Amino acid sequence: MTEMEAQGQGQPAEGPKERIRLVARMLISERGVDAVTTRDIARGAGLNVAAVNYHFGTKDNLAVDVFRQVARRSAEYRLEQLDRLEAEARAAGRRVRIRQIVESFVSGYFREDTPAEGGLLANLILKNRLMPTEWTSNLIAEELDGMARRYIAAIAAAAPDLDHAEVCWFYNFMVGTVLISVSQRDDGRRVERLSDGGCSILARDEMREHLVRFITGGISTAGRKTAGQD
Repeated sequence: MTEMEAQGQGQPAEGPKERIRLVARMLISERGVDAVTTRDIARGAGLNVAAVNYHFGTKDNLAVDVFRQVARRSAEYRLEQLDRLEAEARAAGRRVRIRQIVESFVSGYFREDTPAEGGLLANLILKNRLMPTEWTSNLIAEELDGMARRYIAAIAAAAPDLDHAEVCWFYNFMVGTVLISVSQRDDGRRVERLSDGGCSILARDEMREHLVRFITGGISTAGRKTAGQD
């Protein structure tokens, strides 16, 4: 990817440090962090490897910088939506609906203004789950744990018949379901093959709607069953 191609994604060309960030973000989103080299990033930014090392020291430092920006923006975006939903519910004298909570969470991976960042965030979290390192674990704890606790509290308020452990499990399942769905590569398309062409991971609006319905149904059904047992 060249600087011009990066600009074609709707991002303006800026100084060399920001160009490096931009190209790294795009390449890591497309290939995964382990498949991208410092030389790839330098070439895409129209710079040499020494420039990348000057601004970030190592590729790991650059990856931390990129992932931290993406994680922070995603958390802020979703918390803003959650704040709005809770304010509207208070004004109307009702609870926030589970579907609304799920929609706000899922939307962080499907933003139209930053389409590559959903996959990039999923890449980070999956990397930490499969091959955790000190930097991935620390970054997720620092940037995403606060948001996770807010969502756990929101689900608990929307489904008061669930106990705290159940809510935490359902939040964990929600995260896992979304991660697997949005991290699929375009060249995989297993769901397209299994559905004989009826489904495609490229149909992002359709995938988002099915994700929301699936997760909402699971949490809502569990809440009703718990209430019935009481």
